Amino acid sequence: MAKVKNFARFYVLFSKMQGNDDDMKKGLVMDFTGGRTDSLRQMTQEEYNLMCNSLEAQQIVKKTTVSNGDIKRLRSSVLHRLQTLGVNTADWKAVDKFCLNKRIAGKKFYNLTAAELNALIPKLEAIARKPSKTDERLVSIIREPSPALVYYIDEHLQKYVRNIPSPSLN
Repeated sequence: MAKVKNFARFYVLFSKMQGNDDDMKKGLVMDFTGGRTDSLRQMTQEEYNLMCNSLEAQQIVKKTTVSNGDIKRLRSSVLHRLQTLGVNTADWKAVDKFCLNKRIAGKKFYNLTAAELNALIPKLEAIARKPSKTDERLVSIIREPSPALVYYIDEHLQKYVRNIPSPSLN
């Protein structure tokens, strides 16, 4: 019957619990020792490991459980990014059509889980950073304008250039 000498694992887990006080600690020890003792020092290694494993499992469940507020926040964040991409977020059919694309989510928007919404945010940000086809066309026009465009610009600029007084060198 080995006794526990290092209680660091327990205190780290216990500090993350709500309402952690001395009475709660004694209650935990009493539960896991079968009412034999309320002292951590009197616990066996097996009882201590069982208690710490149980506390870890409870904290993992808390982390994986997502509240309604978190889901709302994630949905709002995704809808905002969809709006910047030009998707009409007032039209749920348009939102669902966009999300149903296999490269986006492959599901209707309402059926997306918190993890899927979290994964969707970086995808949408990457799509927003990528230049669109119209942006590429405008850049190519500016780099290599057609002769007709150059002539049109020259004609319109010349009337403004003629009316600008030349600077005096005095």
